Amino acid sequence: MAKHTMSMYPTKDAMIDAMQAEIDSLETENTDMFDRLNDEITDLRAQLEASEFHRSNNLIEISELCAKLAEARKDSERLDWVVGSCNDYGFDIGANNTMISRLYWIAGIDEIARGKTPREAIDNAMKGGE
Repeated sequence: MAKHTMSMYPTKDAMIDAMQAEIDSLETENTDMFDRLNDEITDLRAQLEASEFHRSNNLIEISELCAKLAEARKDSERLDWVVGSCNDYGFDIGANNTMISRLYWIAGIDEIARGKTPREAIDNAMKGGE
């Protein structure tokens, strides 16, 4: 706001009118600036919420992919074990009525491992039988 003195205006009312006009102008500029900044803050909040939502979804997807990768690695280990052992073992890895899968030693048909699923039976055989 500029400095106002009586010598700048013909009357006291003219000075007051000029000062009021300047105040009104500053209020309008401040209101416009406030509105613009408020809009920017609102936009930034929306962007932040959207990025947090995407970040959260990405973390869930990464977690799911990590679990699938771990299972795929375990399946690879199982397959390697089965392929490497196929000369020594016969496999009955279909689930029977009690949902227990068995792995059999070929010579003598001795059971070497059990599990609730074929994967679990193979895991148990890999550990030495259970």
